[in-house]
Amino acid sequence: MSDLSQYLNPEVVNAVERLDLQARCIAEAYLTGRHRSAQHGFSTQFSQHRPYIKGDPIKDIDWKVYARSDKYHIKKFEAETNIECTFLVDISESMNYKSHALSKLEYATCLCAALSLILTQQQDSPGLITFDDDVRHFIKPKSGQKQLMQIIHTLGSQEESKASDFSTALPNAASMLGHKGLLVCFSDLLGDSDKALETLQTLSYGKHDIMLFHILDPEEIELKESELSRFNDSENPDSQVVANPDSIRQVYQKLIQDFISKIKEQCQESKITCCFINTADPFDLAIHDFMGQRRAMM
Repeated sequence: MSDLSQYLNPEVVNAVERLDLQARCIAEAYLTGRHRSAQHGFSTQFSQHRPYIKGDPIKDIDWKVYARSDKYHIKKFEAETNIECTFLVDISESMNYKSHALSKLEYATCLCAALSLILTQQQDSPGLITFDDDVRHFIKPKSGQKQLMQIIHTLGSQEESKASDFSTALPNAASMLGHKGLLVCFSDLLGDSDKALETLQTLSYGKHDIMLFHILDPEEIELKESELSRFNDSENPDSQVVANPDSIRQVYQKLIQDFISKIKEQCQESKITCCFINTADPFDLAIHDFMGQRRAMM
């Protein structure tokens, strides 16, 4: 693992204090990776340059610009459409759970900030909606560094979160969206997941391209704890269960896998791109999925 690529590791990113620096570390680590994928269909009418992004075709690199600047840029064509992308981030109480380096919310905010930076470099227009039991912040999609810093500042703001209420928050968020664009949702979907997916499905029928990052902590997936434990519902303090994890692990793991499978199946039926995330996974897996979705819209 190179010195730069280590910043795709959540544990390493956790050691960086500022979200703007975390985002830059993640983005630069991804963009300097070696993966390449073909991309076709661009017009031959040259328009301008933009920084090389991992996944762009090597044939479009302007080697004369590289010789002058020692940086990779590609030729941007008239047919290459700029994307409006709104990130929808669940900031409810359950998203604060963590068993290791980053909580689900910290993972989501780091990933969202890094993707916003990448979009800004491509002259795309990122926007942001945060929610728990209702919409808390709305930043309309726009391009530029000022927009990027506003998104990062909002994501990095520490606020007391509440229990999720998908039935109120997501319809209200949907009403704020403008014309067709890409909507990327980050959530553990611990709550009324049927209502959440129903709202996202409605948006997909409205011609928005929908992408869901379903985020869970590894302890929520595996239940590795071995001692007698008190399990608390993070969104309902009055709901508690005392149990020996060894006695319930097999049943629990089946239930959680059924839950994950159900989300994937419902998304497939609704033509929503669903990507499951374990917060122990490196960030490049999620970024690669996102970039594939962006290229599909061009």
